[in-house]
Amino acid sequence: MAPVCQGDESFGQHVEVLLQSRVNAEVGVLIGRPGNRDIFLLLLPTPHEGNTAPVELQSVTDSSSKKKKKAQPDAQVHLAVDSITEHAAQVAAMLPGGLSVMGLYLYGPEAAFSNATSQLCKALDGMVAASSTTADKLLFISSQSRNFLCKHRAAGAPSSATLPVCEFKLVPSLSGFSIMTCRHCVSMILPILDKMQALSTNVESLIAAECQRITNGIGTTQGSMASSSTTVGDLQQPLQVELLCPPSCCDTTQAADVKEASVSGRVVLEGVLHGRAMVHKKDMLSTAVDLLKADLVSSLQTRLDILMAEAEEVSESNEAGGARHAILQSTSESSTYISLRLPTRVFFPVQDTLSFCDYLASGESMTDATCRLQPLLGKQANLSQVRLRSVSLETVYIKCTVHVSCIKRLLKANMCL
Repeated sequence: MAPVCQGDESFGQHVEVLLQSRVNAEVGVLIGRPGNRDIFLLLLPTPHEGNTAPVELQSVTDSSSKKKKKAQPDAQVHLAVDSITEHAAQVAAMLPGGLSVMGLYLYGPEAAFSNATSQLCKALDGMVAASSTTADKLLFISSQSRNFLCKHRAAGAPSSATLPVCEFKLVPSLSGFSIMTCRHCVSMILPILDKMQALSTNVESLIAAECQRITNGIGTTQGSMASSSTTVGDLQQPLQVELLCPPSCCDTTQAADVKEASVSGRVVLEGVLHGRAMVHKKDMLSTAVDLLKADLVSSLQTRLDILMAEAEEVSESNEAGGARHAILQSTSESSTYISLRLPTRVFFPVQDTLSFCDYLASGESMTDATCRLQPLLGKQANLSQVRLRSVSLETVYIKCTVHVSCIKRLLKANMCL
């Protein structure tokens, strides 16, 4: 049975703009919601990289035809596969819960579609390898007939394989979505070690423990437990969820593996995560809460990854006489109290309930986020105006507090935080 997909009615307006602008070809990512019926919500063009366009067309006339009047031009297509893959990975990291990069679209003459399929499949492979996305859809949009042709590429299928056609139609889709939010308290502990590798191992252990805690949480909203018998459409706006999670404790098994001689302090990560997910009115409440949990897990992972990347950069510069990152300092180098802030997540509304997010590192402002997002989103959002009007500042402040004290006693006491 052919997969069933639908695109938002705004796709028709997108095509009209391309026709009026006399754009020959455009390639970009499909953003939407996977499910039994895949829903595509936004066409996001891949930006130019310098002076290089992500897609280029070259018309070639078939000279083998005996009569020139019947000679049919063929369109040779060249796609900047690496740029397309990189753009898709960047966009995937900016999406809230419930949304995914679902594939790629190509706008252009129909003669170019068959020539571009293998290149698009190669880009899909790169997207899957670069992120956790399961992008498997290709949407072809004819610049001549304005018709839409959607194809499905099964995982592992060769680029030369014939792709099955999906049932596709344009319907009002974005209006069926709402934003669901929640607040989640975080409290974690990790030892401060001299070596970067050992610190990374402990951070990964803490992430896994906190993610499991979130996954095991129970969602409640408007006084009732999340169940599979209630739909999102049955609830009143705004959709706010309280996530009840088991208490977080210090894992004594993992702590025992840490050599006491290498411990120079402890870091306490504490604060509040703000989760956000785009949920459909037909979603079961239990499904919507799972999407919200996935957003919290992804957000926590991203914040800690940014902190670790910053620490690695400072650590590498230390070989050239640079200062060590505070989280890597030994007890002799550090003060008795150090406070570090993990990146803050900010949301930029783009269309109705659809928004993208970015993370502000220490010392960064909204201007920095705008400069990063604007090239990725292109004409889909005028972020300078959005920022001045109303940006949803769902921020998180997770403080890393270093207590340069005897953590050995803490590990032996099996304390729960």
